[in-house]
Amino acid sequence: MDRLKGKVAIVTGGAVGIGRACAIRMAEQGAAIAVFDMLDSEGEALAAELVGRGFLSRYWLSTSAARPTCTAPLTPPRHISDV
Repeated sequence: MDRLKGKVAIVTGGAVGIGRACAIRMAEQGAAIAVFDMLDSEGEALAAELVGRGFLSRYWLSTSAARPTCTAPLTPPRHISDV
């Protein structure tokens, strides 16, 4: 089918489970698939599978390494009487 022809689907967590199923279905509907996941070998395998089936797909490794983490404790909100 061509329901999604000309569209690009970005699928986060797309290497396994529901994300994988969504990526496959959208590819079958005509979308180009951009797979993002932290599971490198599974993401590469899915993109290769889709390309092997004649679909346009590419995989990108997505990690939280670039995201800063909060190391300072949260301060409780001030009470109106503290103002």
